[in-house]
Amino acid sequence: MVRAFDLLDLPKDQHATLILNGNVLSALDGGTKGVIHKLISLLRTRGPGYLARQIYRKFLRKDISPQAIAAEINASQPNKTVLVTDFPRNELTQAFMNSDLFVFASNIEYSPLVLFETAAAGTPFLSVTVGNSPEIARWTGAGVICPSTVDGRGLTHVDEHVLAHSMRELMVQNERLDELGKAGRSNWAECYNWKDIARRYESIFLKLVDNGVGL
Repeated sequence: MVRAFDLLDLPKDQHATLILNGNVLSALDGGTKGVIHKLISLLRTRGPGYLARQIYRKFLRKDISPQAIAAEINASQPNKTVLVTDFPRNELTQAFMNSDLFVFASNIEYSPLVLFETAAAGTPFLSVTVGNSPEIARWTGAGVICPSTVDGRGLTHVDEHVLAHSMRELMVQNERLDELGKAGRSNWAECYNWKDIARRYESIFLKLVDNGVGL
């Protein structure tokens, strides 16, 4: 994400701020036990080759960490600002509601709740093809899907140049962004709020009981 932002070709006289939330390591994750646990987990699930690459990138090449790239952008590109944050929930909600675009470039998901949260905030989103993000974009009317690929392990990959191009395409279409945001908010309010979802679940359970299906 931060690499794509670095490559983003902004229109003249336009400024953009990228909020990278949740990138501040907690004491547990940053401690020795947390690091060892992560390394063992990566070795078991991804193999020694992947583990070696991650160690190189995260520990030996600190200049390519998100924080390092963000610092470089802030120092060299006056029309861009990167905030590496870990907002509490109330501030994060305000960031959702006051942003022009939410960009989602996760590697693996099931059904990303954050895209529904984005729609609820009335903010349009750009997402890679991860989990059922294409369905969520269609259901909510709030999103656009960026070209990306899924490998044999189910991990999604996106070229940062492609992501940067897709970001720019949307950022210059103010009317479309407004339409996506309004559609998402409207469809969330009508179909995807927890009150209505709970009622639909209840209806399913009652039908199962009526049909004699044990729960």
